Amino acid sequence: MAKQFRLFPVSQSAILSEEMPISSSLEHLMMFFGSYLDKDKEDASLEIEARIGTIVSRETQQRVSLPITTEAIISKSYPSNFLSTLTEGQFKNIVYFLSSKIPSENHVKSVTRDMIHRGGRITLSNDDNPQTLACISKDNKNNIDMTCHALPFDIRFSAAFEVEKDPNIVITTPIEYERGKIRDSFFLPNMRIDATQTHHRCLSKFRDWETTEVLPTDLPEFEQSFEIEIEITPMSELKKEYALFKNKQPNKYESIISSFVSNAKILASLRQPKI
Repeated sequence: MAKQFRLFPVSQSAILSEEMPISSSLEHLMMFFGSYLDKDKEDASLEIEARIGTIVSRETQQRVSLPITTEAIISKSYPSNFLSTLTEGQFKNIVYFLSSKIPSENHVKSVTRDMIHRGGRITLSNDDNPQTLACISKDNKNNIDMTCHALPFDIRFSAAFEVEKDPNIVITTPIEYERGKIRDSFFLPNMRIDATQTHHRCLSKFRDWETTEVLPTDLPEFEQSFEIEIEITPMSELKKEYALFKNKQPNKYESIISSFVSNAKILASLRQPKI
């Protein structure tokens, strides 16, 4: 017979405080996102997201391996880069998982096209008569990388302000690259998970590609990539809860951030099945 364990209640006299401290990594992220929520620019929209990928050493180009068994936040002084691209198999495995967990009514598919200029990003509909869906640039972006050594993937948490731009002005600035996006969006309370298959090509060396000076056959081929990201939405709800948190009133700020981080860890833990 297997040994059975019982958990005994801890005497109140053994607890130093009635308020249990939150984990240091969660506290760090709450403060990081809070620093952006404090700014709250009127002419820009705050975006808070997490990407699944791999932290690699700049020296070896291999995944960072530290002598730890739990997740940890990487210091900005540490020489590393974050690669957010997954293999097609890893990507499909996560999409399958999400499709099995989230109701179909909370699953939306979309196909769009981005033209990335030095002055901003123009997002177009993917049809015979493309319409401009958005035109933005990102400002004051900052990242926090979390290594999850025991998991298949690491996580990058980001915050940035999205500023609306005039597409008629942006299109006059040098073009950098073009990309087509096939996206599956899954909606959960207070967040959206995007699984995006991207076809992109660099056009920075072909600044006159829309003129007769460069033939279409001279343009570089499209490259394919696969990415998973989680975004907190709607931001208005997070701002409201953060204001209550700052004023020491009952709030859901920690709960929202905790759920956001937990879902990122769950996706980072998904291993591709062995065939």
